Amino acid sequence: MDELKPCPFCEIGVFEYNNDTGSNDESYYEYYECNNCGARVSTKELASARPIEDKLRARIKELEMELKEISEFRTPFTSDLE
Repeated sequence: MDELKPCPFCEIGVFEYNNDTGSNDESYYEYYECNNCGARVSTKELASARPIEDKLRARIKELEMELKEISEFRTPFTSDLE
C-alpha cells in the first residue's frame, strides 16, 4: 500500500502528507489531505482504503475465472448457437 489512491470524494486529487503544530506548541497532529478538494483523513491506510472497490474487484476476478472455465467446456455444437 505504498502508493496512495485518488481521492474518493473528488476522484481527481491525491492525498498528501501534512502535519500541523497548533497555536500552542504542545498540540501536533499528522494527516493526509487531498491536493484538489481538501478532504482530510488521519492515516495513510484510510487515504487508500476502498473496501467496497476491493470486494468488487475480487468478485469480478471470480466471475472471470468462472467464465473462463465455462468457455473451456464449450463444444462445437454450442458455439454454433451463438
